[in-house]
Amino acid sequence: MSTGALLYAFNSDIDYVKIALECAHRVHKHLNIPVSLVTDKQVLSQQFDQQIIIEKPNSTGNRYWHKQSTISQWFNSSRSSALDLTPYDTTLLLDADYLINTDSLQAVLESNSNFQCFADNIMLPDSNITKAKFGKTSTPQLWATVCKFTKHSEEIFTAWQMIEHNYSHYAKLFGFSTKPFRNDYALTLALLLIGGGKVSSDYIIPWTMISVGNCDFEIYDHSIEIKYLKQNRLSKCTVNTDVHIINKLDLEKQLACNT
Repeated sequence: MSTGALLYAFNSDIDYVKIALECAHRVHKHLNIPVSLVTDKQVLSQQFDQQIIIEKPNSTGNRYWHKQSTISQWFNSSRSSALDLTPYDTTLLLDADYLINTDSLQAVLESNSNFQCFADNIMLPDSNITKAKFGKTSTPQLWATVCKFTKHSEEIFTAWQMIEHNYSHYAKLFGFSTKPFRNDYALTLALLLIGGGKVSSDYIIPWTMISVGNCDFEIYDHSIEIKYLKQNRLSKCTVNTDVHIINKLDLEKQLACNT
């Protein structure tokens, strides 16, 4: 039975492939599993054990970043194809900006559940656990940032693809914007659909995801240092856990400086 990680990266004005290279390096270092990349152009690197070439998705998103005056584009659909594309029996589907600093996700890979993702998030420098909700129905949101799945997850991915293909309908039904496309919303609705309106606890990673929000940060091999203002004074905090970096533009710039 094979186990590995699957990353998606499509370049825009941000070098997502460079970010994926860093993610793959950390997966190899801390989890010791192979990494496959889904992208639209061959990458000259030994960091990826396999490369799966597909067409760049049509749907895009635009976003302002911390301390930036311009917007950046990203191609964030097609992740519902992961079950069809993965070469592994058990797959860790990661956002490329999720930086592994520990072997914590090994427990997820070894769990008996056929699918797991995060339900809660802490957005640093705030220290409160947030339960994100979306739409006029205030539907509790799950996170597609990290997903563990097996070949027995067909029902989930069939529902995920169906919702992605009919996203406008579900946006109207639940009262959220059709743009940008959100994998988090589509995955949440897929799990609600197959669960008859309730998400099984078996699908939830039993700890909280950590994200770095609108603050400065520096990345190291085993940690992230964040810098932020607290009571008008500069404060620093070292985070030794796995971390989801929200600001892709700053992450890409920092990785470019480190090479």
